[in-house]
Order: sequence, then C-alpha cells, then structure tokens
Amino acid sequence: MPTNSDSGYASSVSNFEELLTALTYLGPAYNPGPASLKLPALQAQLAAMKALLNDVSNSESALDVAITLRAQSFGLLPERATRVSNMLKVYSPASPVMASVAGHVRKLRGKRATDPPLNPDGTPAPTNSSAQTTYSSKVSILTDLINDLEGDPLYVPTDATLTTAGLGTFRDDLSSRNSGFNNARIPLMNARAARNTALNDEAIGLRVVAQQVKAYVKATFGVKSPQYAQIKGLRI
Repeated sequence: MPTNSDSGYASSVSNFEELLTALTYLGPAYNPGPASLKLPALQAQLAAMKALLNDVSNSESALDVAITLRAQSFGLLPERATRVSNMLKVYSPASPVMASVAGHVRKLRGKRATDPPLNPDGTPAPTNSSAQTTYSSKVSILTDLINDLEGDPLYVPTDATLTTAGLGTFRDDLSSRNSGFNNARIPLMNARAARNTALNDEAIGLRVVAQQVKAYVKATFGVKSPQYAQIKGLRI
C-alpha cells in the first residue's frame, strides 16, 4: 500500500544517488574533511537507505496479503451466520436460544442486535449505534453464538460447517487471520519508523548529510560554479 509519502522517500533516495554520481565525477577535487562526507561513507549510507526502502516495500506487500486473506475469511461470516440461524429453526423451532442466536446473527451482519426504537410516526428514533463491526468483536460474537448453540441439544445439523465444532474451527481461522493482520502491521510500522529516522535524523540523516555535501561543494567551487549548479536543485 504505497503512499505519496513513500514515493517521496524513493524520490529523495534517487536524488541522493544522483548527488553521489556528480561527486564521483569530481574525482580528487571532492575531498571534504569529515569522514561522514567522504564518498565511501556516502555510498554506504545510500546502500543502507535503499535496504530500508526495500524493507518497507516487503512489509507493505506482507500487509496487503494479510488484509486480503482476512477480508476473504470474514466475508464468509454473514452468510454462514444466516445459515446457522435458519438451520436452528429446522432442528429446534422452539429453541430457548432462538432469540439470542438471532441477535448474534444480526450483529454479525453489521446490524443492531434488536430493532431500533420507533418514533410515534413509525420512523426509527435516533440512538447510539450498537452495531459491532470490528474484526475482534466479530470473533467474540461468533464465540457467543457457538456457546448458545451448544446449549441446545436439538441443534445437530449434518452439514459439518454448521456444527458447533465446525463453527469453532471457522472461528479459530477468523482469529488467526485477524492476528495475521496485526502481525504484519507492526513490522510495517517499524520499517517505516527506521526509514524515517534514516532520512530525517538531525545529526546523521540522509537529508542533513546531503545539505552538508552541497554546502561543501558550494564553498569549494563557488556558488556560481557548474559543479554546484549540477547538484543544488536536487531535493533530498
């Protein structure tokens, strides 16, 4: 999931590489005192920054996969819950958990557990929404649904996916997919933080080092020199 900010980092690294190319063609004339500004150090910093960009890209790809897999699994939930509700009516039409199951199913379909109160004219009265739509809450609601079904001995469907055991396996898969998303999100956050620091650190970041290099070239060759003109427009 690349962002405009991600593209900006890639552009900065590309410009830094162009800066180093210009310095290479200066040959021995480019000879700053600080070791951090010498060409080998700059090349090592460029390589490290490229590696960090690659880490971000790989982490973004892993998160994209986790998002897709989670969406696919949870996309099955509303229809599965509806089938359970209908199957309960078949096996236990007077089930003591019928109302509770219906409430869970409504939540899993992104609706309120009960119908909203009505105004005198029959329109829905304004209320705070109680729909529970987060992935973790859906796993919790499905667990409650399974517990209710286990309390009715007449609920014994032959479809393995609708049994309490089958629903438990489905619930565990949903939980795993949600954990997979969280496990992919944290590395991406860490990779972006490391990349941001490498570019923006006020002492040794790519940005400040590029400014120091430009200042050295300007001071050495002159503000109107072709050497400085070659690099002054490079935005890092």
